[in-house]
Amino acid sequence: MLTEGLVIYLEPSAVAELGRALLGCSPVSSWVVDFNSPRIQAELAKSMRHTLANAPFRFAPPNGLAFFEALGWKPRVVRSLFREGVRFKRVPLLMRPFALFPEPNPRHLGKERWSAVVRFDRG
Repeated sequence: MLTEGLVIYLEPSAVAELGRALLGCSPVSSWVVDFNSPRIQAELAKSMRHTLANAPFRFAPPNGLAFFEALGWKPRVVRSLFREGVRFKRVPLLMRPFALFPEPNPRHLGKERWSAVVRFDRG
């Protein structure tokens, strides 16, 4: 199941309900989802406030991957959007060295700047 670009607009309770529903659907063995840390969400909401007025971002779990793990999903592939941007040379040259710094713990995002696309499999 591919829900890229969807869950950021949903309330956490709706994302949890969706995750449980997908687990209950036996043909669905994997779920690909993208999400942001609360800090990224806040920065985007501020910079795009007029654009997002009718469709605000609502989902940015501070516990990141743990949100989905609690529902029964197991992360198989985790791709940081920043690092993927560097890999595909889509990040400005002066920002690329920041990819050398360690990534934050994707289960305790707190005030970290992090966004990713994740493939989850049934736990």
